[in-house]
Amino acid sequence: VPAQLLLDALQSQRYSVLPLHLERAMRAEDAKIESGTVNVQHMEFVLDAACYADMADYAQKSRQKTVVRCIQAQTDLLNLTTLLRVRKNGQGIEVLTQALVPGGTVEHKTFLDALHATDDALIQQLHMQAYREVVQAGVEAFLKTGSLGVLERLSDDFITALLRACRYERDSITPLVGYLVAKEREAQAIRVIMVAKINNVPMEMAQERLRDLYA
Repeated sequence: VPAQLLLDALQSQRYSVLPLHLERAMRAEDAKIESGTVNVQHMEFVLDAACYADMADYAQKSRQKTVVRCIQAQTDLLNLTTLLRVRKNGQGIEVLTQALVPGGTVEHKTFLDALHATDDALIQQLHMQAYREVVQAGVEAFLKTGSLGVLERLSDDFITALLRACRYERDSITPLVGYLVAKEREAQAIRVIMVAKINNVPMEMAQERLRDLYA
């Protein structure tokens, strides 16, 4: 959705030009926006949930199994990251309930039940077998360092691998989605390298954050 279209929709309150779930979210929050009483964190949760609901709908409409799987994986792994971030910040179940987004294959109850699990039991509590290697390495790194960097990198690599396996398909939109993700990964890699250079960060540390590229 073009940024100008979003701005025009907000200023004119003509939300029908937006994707379905985003339109509903904006209409539901409109009175709070008008009165200036909207909570910024709450609004972020609402818009994230709407965004992922729209992504899930568009993926289903595409009828492309790999595209659907990628959106599901992105959702599940984002919810895992959210769980760990809430644990780290010492926030409660209410915040996690609001922050989890729809469209994944892992039930929200799984993340909610894991919020107060001990560190030793956390991985087993999650039961995310479809992402076993990502969860094992990513959560272990988080528990040791308090950083989500490894989990975020492995999550991105997981999705890239799903798309890379279908890049030669001739009768689907999956290669186009793969191309978009490839360009995002390349731009991300350039940003990581440039930030490391500007801040004199050792390249070994920068390499830890570099994602696998599509090519």
